[in-house]
Amino acid sequence: MTTTLSWQWWPGATQYQLQLTPANGDGPGIDIIRGQETSFNIPGPPTWYGLLPGMGYTWRIRFTANRTTWTDWSDGAPFRTPVRVSQSIVATSPAFGATVDSVTPVLSWANSNTDVFYYEVQVSADPTFGSNGFLYYVFIHGGVSVPPNSYQIPAMYPLAPQTVYYWRVRPRVQGDGFPVAWSRTFAFSVQLGAAPVAPTPSTPPAASSPSTYSLVFVSNRDGNYEIYGAKGDGSSPRRLTNSPGNDLSPNLSPDGKRIVFISARSGRDAVWIMNADGSNPTNIGSGSGADESPRWSPTGERILFLSSGGGVSTVFTMNSNGSDKRFLTPSGFKPTQPVWSPTGESVAFTSSYGGDEGIWVQRVAGGDPKALIDERGVNESDVTWSKGGRLAFVSDRSGKKQIYVANADGTGVEALMTSSVGDLHPVWSPDGATLAFVSNADVYVVNADGSGVLNLSANPAEDRDPVWSPDGKHVAFVSLRDGHQQVYVAAVDGSGLYNISRSESIDRDPAWVATR
Repeated sequence: MTTTLSWQWWPGATQYQLQLTPANGDGPGIDIIRGQETSFNIPGPPTWYGLLPGMGYTWRIRFTANRTTWTDWSDGAPFRTPVRVSQSIVATSPAFGATVDSVTPVLSWANSNTDVFYYEVQVSADPTFGSNGFLYYVFIHGGVSVPPNSYQIPAMYPLAPQTVYYWRVRPRVQGDGFPVAWSRTFAFSVQLGAAPVAPTPSTPPAASSPSTYSLVFVSNRDGNYEIYGAKGDGSSPRRLTNSPGNDLSPNLSPDGKRIVFISARSGRDAVWIMNADGSNPTNIGSGSGADESPRWSPTGERILFLSSGGGVSTVFTMNSNGSDKRFLTPSGFKPTQPVWSPTGESVAFTSSYGGDEGIWVQRVAGGDPKALIDERGVNESDVTWSKGGRLAFVSDRSGKKQIYVANADGTGVEALMTSSVGDLHPVWSPDGATLAFVSNADVYVVNADGSGVLNLSANPAEDRDPVWSPDGKHVAFVSLRDGHQQVYVAAVDGSGLYNISRSESIDRDPAWVATR
């Protein structure tokens, strides 16, 4: 979509800065500095894919004569883009009622409203797009798909032969806009003997499919926040907890048989444990204060958590039955982001003890915390420990937050890569060969040597909280592209991105089950 912004020129100015912000920060914006002119035409596709239909934007402007001193910003000027409906969308391939001889066909559509570029697409063997069939639900940038305005069924989840499929499309609306009605439902059939014969989407190939594993996540779809489980492709969702208080932060034991989590059902946030099927929930928390961030040790014998008993945050460990509770951090450390070492013998955490944030390590057996990475005048956080003992962490020592790697003893610190924006929240893959991280509100992966950077989520909305599948072939993460938090999964090569939540609720805190 396109529009023109106009203003009066400031006397004596030589340049202006223009900022355009979408409602709720949900979508691409503009921040430019240009020369003398009194209007700017926001270009439409294919020059720039920015303005989305049916939502609000606010713009403001300021001026300068020397790039050093600027005028105050103007008051923000709001406007809304026109609503675009789905009636103008028609299927071009396959034609309505056609037969295809591929289990991975390309679905194409045309839209007489050529200023629409971002679409939602649904495909299912269920004509109601309900629970009676695997639902493909994707978001397509029609300007960069090949061919334009198209979606190809991924090879990871081929269609079933001898089956009729239904599909529909609508313009994507974000920010403060409201979803529009879907297009008419189109239909096609996959002919008998379509090749290659492959498992249906409900039973994807074992070697590559995340449905080989299961996920747990938190959702408020039934009112308050509860823990749910589902297959890795989002099928067979089931509610695991049912309590009057919120249940959050699930973490699976290494053998996949038990879940530790935070629950407020007893009147405060406490560590609870239950079987992977939701049975036998038991309070094993600290007994005072608020607990948070429970994590299983690599051996599955102990649980790490933070607790604020007495008003001071402390790292605790305990046996999986709640016995032998030990506090590890003395008063004054105020630890955050605790993580286990690969052997379970130590715990690393972030602390501002002594001034700036640094990374400290504490042996579970006892002793005083030791500064692992704590350079004066800079802040370091988000430490993660690989299976091979390498550290990754975030530091602002270069002037902006970037990811660094180091040896297990804190030596050999080096920048993993350089970036013009901040990089955050590194997470090692199970084999320690790759890192997932967040940059500019997208989820990326990168090799341990800094090569092969790949954007997995590529969306204007915020994506965060990456979590590796047990085999290291997929990454689950939380995305706000639907206007609320949903759990998505993508293969590490960037393919097969899909929404496993498929709900109108808030879904968050994904965790993989480590057994098949």
